[in-house]
Amino acid sequence: MRSSGGNYLGSEALRIGHGGINQVMKASGASWETIKRGLEEIQAGELYEPGERIRKEGGGRKSWKCTNPGVARRQWKRSRDPKGDR
Repeated sequence: MRSSGGNYLGSEALRIGHGGINQVMKASGASWETIKRGLEEIQAGELYEPGERIRKEGGGRKSWKCTNPGVARRQWKRSRDPKGDR
């Protein structure tokens, strides 16, 4: 599920009818994938409601601790070292 922008563009393409995706794409500058996704969400009844999640759970960049576990371990050891930096 995406933001309401894709749903709006999809609803405009649906209102226009045949060739609507192409016309909305040219007028808005949005990609046809965004418009088609919004159109499919409208037809499936999956409309965005304010306050809902836009991205899927777990989406986004992974923590640097997950992608570089060796760095995280060394950083933790340095923070526990009583003699300071070496």
